[in-house]
Amino acid sequence: MTAITRAFSGRPARGLLNRFMLDHADAPAAYPEINNATRGLRAAAAKAGDIDRMSLWAGQGFRSATDRPAAEVIEMLAR
Repeated sequence: MTAITRAFSGRPARGLLNRFMLDHADAPAAYPEINNATRGLRAAAAKAGDIDRMSLWAGQGFRSATDRPAAEVIEMLAR
């Protein structure tokens, strides 16, 4: 599931719903301050593979994503 959030950057953006987004649903519209404040947290979460604290942006085309092995996706893109 996706949702619009300001939790990671202070700007509205669509991301895969996770614990951080739920915990900070009332994040203020304060870019770049929020973005700067969460930079270290996002980097540490990415390094640790912690999907509940990293920004997982979905963008407009997220519905086009498919659940396939990476090799199959690369082959498809190469065609």
